Amino acid sequence: MITKFCYSVFILKGCIITAFKNYIKRNWAAREVGFNHLDGDSDGPDKIYSKDREVIKKLIVNLMLLSAPALQKQLSDAVNNW
Repeated sequence: MITKFCYSVFILKGCIITAFKNYIKRNWAAREVGFNHLDGDSDGPDKIYSKDREVIKKLIVNLMLLSAPALQKQLSDAVNNW
């Protein structure tokens, strides 16, 4: 029973991190990425506020260090967009 619960928590964390990674890929500041993935507009508005981007940058390294290796890869892919 505990093993199934732990496995379920791991799967849930994986889903959340994958959704976070995809959100970052689609919505990070257009001027930092060079283009907007959704419509190709490099001058479009930022989808993530600059203060939120700074918080994400500060916290993501610790999150990566505390995550399982399989989850670290997803977080690493999110960081590669900066």
